[in-house]
Amino acid sequence: MSADRNISATSGVVAGTGARDAGDAAMQVRSVSKHYGGLEVLSDVDVTIDRGAFYGIVGPNGAGKTTLLNVISGVVKCDRGEVWVDDVDLTRLGPDRRVLHGVARTFQTVRLVPGRTVLDQVVFGAYDRMGGHTWRHLTGQRAAIRQMAEIRGDAEHLLEQLGMGGKLDAVAEMLPYGDQRRVEVARALMARPKVLLLDEPAAGMGPKEWMPLVEYLLDLTRNGLTVVLIEHNMKLVESACERVVVLDFGKVLAEGPPRECLRTKEVREAYFGTGKVSYGRRVVG
Repeated sequence: MSADRNISATSGVVAGTGARDAGDAAMQVRSVSKHYGGLEVLSDVDVTIDRGAFYGIVGPNGAGKTTLLNVISGVVKCDRGEVWVDDVDLTRLGPDRRVLHGVARTFQTVRLVPGRTVLDQVVFGAYDRMGGHTWRHLTGQRAAIRQMAEIRGDAEHLLEQLGMGGKLDAVAEMLPYGDQRRVEVARALMARPKVLLLDEPAAGMGPKEWMPLVEYLLDLTRNGLTVVLIEHNMKLVESACERVVVLDFGKVLAEGPPRECLRTKEVREAYFGTGKVSYGRRVVG
């Protein structure tokens, strides 16, 4: 797949403010460590990600990738270190507050509201952005009705862009797994994030499904959205990510352009013990 950005960004959905400026950091992870009992899952991890970047977190099983994403999103509190987005220290904030500061995510395991339609699931992403208090305050008022119509219109447009326009009324949990992943990505985008965190967004998808999704996300980075993803599909990582960080046993093993990082001796040994990076093997972590 080429990294050509052929799909138009969704108007009014992404909060990006324009093309990236050199050295303009969207997010900084500063000396983050996390222990579970006597096990150190993350050890002094430092990561700086530029605004508008498409950035990958990779590594073998048990490397600490999902824990790092959990710390960034506030699902898990770090024992030491800091997380900054747009020069705001989010370290002590919970996940709901971080959404209000522009951090949205998907999870390794699909999390859908049982029994609700595709359109409903995506509309819920706007609820996260607005906050429950504001939503309750508007309920029953004309402003709420007008705003809900606008939100549903944005959600329908976004789903159309992601190839889900014909499935708005389908019960989301009854769809194929790849479609469920797309619904989750759409729901996260409805929060109008500055930083979008994706945990295995291409799981359950073949190339014909993940390529358009990645091209769409690449196009959004042109408007300032920063995408950070965990992914085991190395073809996707090499074709989409400008830079990656490689974790191993909770420590940064390498950081830089994927074609360089994934071919170092240390990274090959961490993944496979020895030998070449193989796209035929899916490393689960």
